[in-house]
Amino acid sequence: MLESLRMPAALDGPIFHHSNDAIVVIDGNQTIVAANPAVEALFGWSADDLIGASLDRLLPLGLSRRHQQHVAHYMTNADGARTMGRRNHVYGRHRTGTVFPAEATIFAFTGSDAGHYGAIVRDLSNRVGCRHHTDENRRRFYALFDLTFQFIALLDPEGIVLEANQAALAFIARPADDVCGRFFTETAWFDGHPESRDRMLEAMRRAQRGEVIHGRLTHRRWDGEDRVFDFTVRPSYDAQGNLQYLIPEAHDITEIDRANKALERSEEHLRNAQSIARIGNWIWDIRTNDIQWSPGLYEILGLPQTGRLPSYDVYMACVHPDDRDALEHEVRCSVREGDTFSSDHRIIRPDGTERVLYHVAKVQRDDEGRALVMEGVAQDVTEVRANERTLIEARRQAEALSQAKSQFLSTISHELRTPLNAIIGFSEILTSELFGTLGDPCYREYAENIRLSGKHLLSIIETILDVSRVEQGRIVLCETETTPRALIASTLSLLGVTEVDDATAEGGSGCSATLAALPDARGEATPPLTVTLTGDALDANMVLDLRLARQMLLNLLSNSRKFSDPGTLIEVIAAYGDQGGVTLTVRDHGPGIPKAKLATVTEPFTQGDTRLARSHEGLGLGLYLVRTFAELHGGRLSLSLPEDGGTQATIWFPPDCLD
Repeated sequence: MLESLRMPAALDGPIFHHSNDAIVVIDGNQTIVAANPAVEALFGWSADDLIGASLDRLLPLGLSRRHQQHVAHYMTNADGARTMGRRNHVYGRHRTGTVFPAEATIFAFTGSDAGHYGAIVRDLSNRVGCRHHTDENRRRFYALFDLTFQFIALLDPEGIVLEANQAALAFIARPADDVCGRFFTETAWFDGHPESRDRMLEAMRRAQRGEVIHGRLTHRRWDGEDRVFDFTVRPSYDAQGNLQYLIPEAHDITEIDRANKALERSEEHLRNAQSIARIGNWIWDIRTNDIQWSPGLYEILGLPQTGRLPSYDVYMACVHPDDRDALEHEVRCSVREGDTFSSDHRIIRPDGTERVLYHVAKVQRDDEGRALVMEGVAQDVTEVRANERTLIEARRQAEALSQAKSQFLSTISHELRTPLNAIIGFSEILTSELFGTLGDPCYREYAENIRLSGKHLLSIIETILDVSRVEQGRIVLCETETTPRALIASTLSLLGVTEVDDATAEGGSGCSATLAALPDARGEATPPLTVTLTGDALDANMVLDLRLARQMLLNLLSNSRKFSDPGTLIEVIAAYGDQGGVTLTVRDHGPGIPKAKLATVTEPFTQGDTRLARSHEGLGLGLYLVRTFAELHGGRLSLSLPEDGGTQATIWFPPDCLD
């Protein structure tokens, strides 16, 4: 604002001398000719220091030239005169060099002092500083307001939205204009969830009464997915205590909620599993003697869950008095020096029932070996232990019965064998007519039938005796040296084979023999069977019990002969095994064993195909004895069904049987 003052009156008046604003007067050369006392407080120079100095002394170094141009323009153009304080940038320079913002009002002297100009200068540092501080606080507020992951809104006392942060707006994909000025619960945050709207309305009413409300709500995101939020609504008051704002905040806890629900389901599954299996777990803090029990353990003990931590003494009070001392001794030993703990003991439930518990636990120790915590599992094994006792007793009785049966079979077999040998002997005398002719040829035929039947019955008795010896553990191996070739040849001789080809006689790598087939159902002769002997281990030196080894081969060859079609091939192979040792394999091309019977056919009194067995004699003990005799040698019997038919039985003798 342009002011026209007479210099003497202005300089001599109280305004000049007592003004809080600095007043500086310059001539046409911009030389300072007068300054009031306030100049020293603002610029750091006394009035005497400034008089005669250039105006540049009070201007920032970089702005002095431009400022001089503004002053020159003012001097020559009265119409353009204005208050320089209205310019955007007006600055002064302190004696120390510090630049400060200022407001300057310029005026011109008239009359005899024309050509002089004055400036009233006011320091704006505090005003600009306050404005800067306010702007900085506002920037910080919006930085926090918009960058936080929480949803925050600012409502007036009636619930009208004043502001909402970016996280809240991004959730519904709406601009601020769509929500500001609207009632909070009528915005898109509550679309599709009227129950959440009602709960928020109630929370706002209570917040208006001064309460701080916490809760959980479900909101629908812009893409249609429902999300779970933990929310707070709090009131904000002004300095006079009047309600100024309502501030709702929300934090997305969907993932936490899902994890908590998954944990709850897992804990429920664990509780159900423990209840079904009658299992409970526990943790014992040895230092404090505090124990934590799972719900399953409370259920096992028959104790209510009171919410208080149980103790070691509470559990010991549940233990059967007769088992308590032993259990405490086991616990002390485990705590003192063990890493694990296990115990079977009885408990008495509050209703008086007695149960058996099995505990297994692990002891956790510090670096110095001191026991800190024992963590374990307890299982109600009452029925299990009862079943075990029943099974043990049943096994004992079964073993006693088996022993009695074996003893009976052994005794009766011996009793039968003595008169049977006499019958066989006398039938042989009659057949050979050692003491004279029998007369009618039918008598010789009858005597021969008696002899054959007696020998068959004797073989059955010998088999039963072998079974009895096995069950009683009375078979002791009598080992001698032999070769698979010699063993097979001696076994074939028992089946009536007396001639073999030259390869066998000369020690060749293979041979064959002719084995008479069994008569058909009408008793008529059938084409013979061919037996081939091959393999790289025919001449391996072995140490075996010859009687048992021969019996094994005899049983296998007899089965093949019994179930093979007349005129077919039976293969016997002696080979070195993949795991060492020697294998003896007998393979036929008969009907084979049903797959369903492979797993049980080596059990006593079991036959492969009962339909075929009815047409052939046998007790179903042959393969059982083969398996048992092989195991006595440390070997095993395996059965398989080749793809082209028949049955393959393989006896494996371990390397220990090689000489």
